[in-house]
Amino acid sequence: MVFPPAAQSRSAGAAVEGYADEVAGLLEQVAEGLLGAVTREQMNSWLDEARYLTHQVPRLEAVLDELDASRRLNRRAIDTITTAPGLRSGLHALEHTALALRALYRLLADVQTNPQGGGSDKT
Repeated sequence: MVFPPAAQSRSAGAAVEGYADEVAGLLEQVAEGLLGAVTREQMNSWLDEARYLTHQVPRLEAVLDELDASRRLNRRAIDTITTAPGLRSGLHALEHTALALRALYRLLADVQTNPQGGGSDKT
């Protein structure tokens, strides 16, 4: 007998959880950094990290797509509860958070570079 592999819900859940940990890590890093004088290098580092986080979303979407495909083609997954919609919803909320942080850090970097106003539209 051949048994189909189990649906990849654990690995997909771990991927989304890892992404949440990365977003939380950036927030903690910024919170600690704001306790002292903030340097331009710190601002740019935060902005780069926020950009990195927003660019990770397509990879995570692909993991969730694989989860959906593994459930559709797997008879063992027929009677199990699907976790993909909840994971996808959580990923979208995290993506919006990462995008908002990216915009905030872009604004802070612009203000630090040019305190008189103006700004860059390069987010």
